[in-house]
Amino acid sequence: MLKVPDITNDPRQKFTINLPEGNRLSLEMRFCPTQNAWYLDIDYNDGEWVLKGTQIVTAFNLLLPFENVLNFGIAILTDGNSEPYFVDDFLTGRCTMYILESKADFETIKKYRGF
Repeated sequence: MLKVPDITNDPRQKFTINLPEGNRLSLEMRFCPTQNAWYLDIDYNDGEWVLKGTQIVTAFNLLLPFENVLNFGIAILTDGNSEPYFVDDFLTGRCTMYILESKADFETIKKYRGF
């Protein structure tokens, strides 16, 4: 699992992550203060697969509905299992985002979930 580094309290942030096998993942996070929520746009391999506007919620794999299509996942873990709702939740460490990069990562998450 790869922890997404350097998430700040900036309400709009963009990251590019190099995945195994040379694939590239672009993430854009946006905080919406009127809804007290973070949203995420995902671009995999320069448009090969795109997801826009998904809410960031506590999840062992935010991309679970796409597990048969994608070879990666995104885990959002929080203290107390509450949702990310403050702009500084990732900066303070109350929330953490991980990229699930391998079958071992997925198996670890499944065991943690009790499946």
